[in-house]
Amino acid sequence: MAIVPGVLTINWTSNYVGPHRVCYRIVGAPSYICTIPGAGPGTDPICPGNGGACTYDINLLVDNETCDPVDYEGYVQAACEDVSSLVGRVTFAAQFVPSPACKRWAVTCVDSPMDGLTIDTPLNAGYTSGFYPALPVIGGGGTLATVDVTVTGGVIDTVAINVAGSGYTGSGTVDISSIPFAPGIATTITVEPLGCTALDVYDCNDATTETIALGVIKPGEVYDMCGSVEPTVPVDYTIVENGNCLCNCTEINLTEDGGGTGDIDYIYLDCNSVAVSGNIPTGGSLSTCMVTGSLSYVLNGDAAATVTTGAACSGET
Repeated sequence: MAIVPGVLTINWTSNYVGPHRVCYRIVGAPSYICTIPGAGPGTDPICPGNGGACTYDINLLVDNETCDPVDYEGYVQAACEDVSSLVGRVTFAAQFVPSPACKRWAVTCVDSPMDGLTIDTPLNAGYTSGFYPALPVIGGGGTLATVDVTVTGGVIDTVAINVAGSGYTGSGTVDISSIPFAPGIATTITVEPLGCTALDVYDCNDATTETIALGVIKPGEVYDMCGSVEPTVPVDYTIVENGNCLCNCTEINLTEDGGGTGDIDYIYLDCNSVAVSGNIPTGGSLSTCMVTGSLSYVLNGDAAATVTTGAACSGET
């Protein structure tokens, strides 16, 4: 959270000669903050009246790291009116827009080279012994993957990726139809995608970039990142804008794993930096958005905890 000073300048035409009351609030707040009579900062500005121009600067503290705009509303009123009076109020509205405005980007792994191999029926028999190189992979959505197969004593006992190929979105099978086969127990060799290439993920909370290694993100999986402009991703990913995000907030799930009678006491800062505390009973969970790194908890009795960190939060606070 980056709190920085801001100024909301109010300009109006005054007909009344003398002090004017300036009141403002964040939209939805229960009450206004108003200038007061007297001398010094925060006091009623003195206007020339008779159609003359008048101005007042409202000094604010704003969070320039959140991605949500903040709406302000208020009014100017001759100070001769009672503070509770609605007479003569001239309203104004303004919006603070953080800079940079963060957006959520959904990055999806869409294709992959092949990697894992599984002999589905290890105790097969009936194949002609020998080395069979570069057998093609069927299915999985991609192209060019091949596998080397070794048969010993009629049994397929060694398989290895020859060419990993590309563009795979799911599992495939090795075409072993070219291996001579006498009646026996047939086998299937399943090939699994490796996962997408390494991905650099920008964290707009601390302006750093982390690298998710090759193969960690599998085909069909989505990784959310935050940034003011569209990130550049490798060709085996797609990227689409997916709303706004709070860069200083993270989705957290804290679960008491159950199996006993213990519970968990927790405390965290919500996205408005307000401390929230509570208790999770046996088998319960907490799923919420909170300031990154603010969660702390105490295990009571035989409680066991699992903490899952999700994507950056949506625009709601």
